[in-house]
Amino acid sequence: MKSPGNSVTGTSRLRQSLYSAIQNKAILYFIVIISFFIGLELTVRYHEDSVFALQEKALIKLQMFLLRGQTDIVFLGSSRTQDGIEPDVISKALADSDPALKNIRVFNASSASASLDKLHFLAIRALDKPGLSIMAIEVSQPQLRDIIWTSSFYSEEPAKDTEDFLQKALSKYSYIIRYRKSLRLGNILRSPVLMMADYSDGTEIFRRGNAKQWMADSHIDLTDEDKRHWRSDLFTPPVGKPGARSDKYINTYLSIADKAREKGVKLLLYTPPVTASAMAKECGQKHRAIYKELASTIQAPIIIHSCETLRKVFFYKNDHSHLNKIGRTVWSKTLTNTFIKPLLTGQEM
Repeated sequence: MKSPGNSVTGTSRLRQSLYSAIQNKAILYFIVIISFFIGLELTVRYHEDSVFALQEKALIKLQMFLLRGQTDIVFLGSSRTQDGIEPDVISKALADSDPALKNIRVFNASSASASLDKLHFLAIRALDKPGLSIMAIEVSQPQLRDIIWTSSFYSEEPAKDTEDFLQKALSKYSYIIRYRKSLRLGNILRSPVLMMADYSDGTEIFRRGNAKQWMADSHIDLTDEDKRHWRSDLFTPPVGKPGARSDKYINTYLSIADKAREKGVKLLLYTPPVTASAMAKECGQKHRAIYKELASTIQAPIIIHSCETLRKVFFYKNDHSHLNKIGRTVWSKTLTNTFIKPLLTGQEM
């Protein structure tokens, strides 16, 4: 028969054993959690640019462009360029016209709601990619609106309260906190597109009606009358000293043009096609005067589409400025043969 003293001793040992096991598990759990966050912190620091890009569609397109291999031509603009330019059509048109141009790679880095500030932010960074030959940038009504766009998680404004102060202080040292918005589930799910950057031309994501367009018949049979209306005017800079203007609109493109010249990249500005009913708003004399002054100031050509009697068959339903599959195929071919090829080969446009 066990004595009471032995029973108490056995209970104490059992409690001590359980306490020790729980303590060891807690320590192990703590080590696992700390290791996870250290690993996550190091991963975010190593892939900082890609993590930063996950916050916004425009930044994802830019990062895809920077991650992919050799790229000769890049397009930047709003959803009008996103829907209106087909890189595969441009590459094929160049290859068919000249065997020496069969390996030209084109990327569409456009995204919806591209304000003037956003285009400047994207263009300046895109020009840092080595091997780029041509940067084509949309100039149209969306860029004439002065919309401020920022893409920084860390604000330099004074802290409003204690919580805001702690967030700002921690953001300086922890990349997880600095890029916490990118680490939301919805943004993390975007990361696979960065992995396929070298196999993408930028049109597979964020374009309207993709599934329907993939299923559509790719054969295009247009009459001569339809083709005749795809005309454009070319505003070329006059010979002599560039003009000067303090307007933000002009200065923004001037900043891009200066860096393009520094990097040896040819700059091409253009207005996307719109329907005839949108001509007064998009292609009026006021707009054309601004574009003419812009060409003179930045010393680069600007393609102004004539907007004359383009039929609705080229555009999405109930839309006057976004080309559908037929429209973007025709526009991409027209742009390539008339402007892009001469710019690549040094011919006169």
